[in-house]
Amino acid sequence: MQQSNQKPQQTIHQAIFHSLQKLAKQMQPVAQLAHQATAPNEPDSIKVMIELLRQVVGGIEQVQSRLEALESRLDEPAVTKAIKGVARG
Repeated sequence: MQQSNQKPQQTIHQAIFHSLQKLAKQMQPVAQLAHQATAPNEPDSIKVMIELLRQVVGGIEQVQSRLEALESRLDEPAVTKAIKGVARG
């Protein structure tokens, strides 16, 4: 009996979560620099960064919902038939 040493394939949700964790770690030094460099008459750079990250997350959520919708349609008979037709040439 052999056990497979292959990593299980990530779901879309796991891949997005992993990417967001990686992005958050990469943004920590930038956030610290931005916090230290804020001048009194400039907008709060932390708030600007947070808003940018919210927009990024919003975009990722839109992509995720579209991918989920496409994934759910893959089981439809018409889609399966169309994919087979394209694969045949």
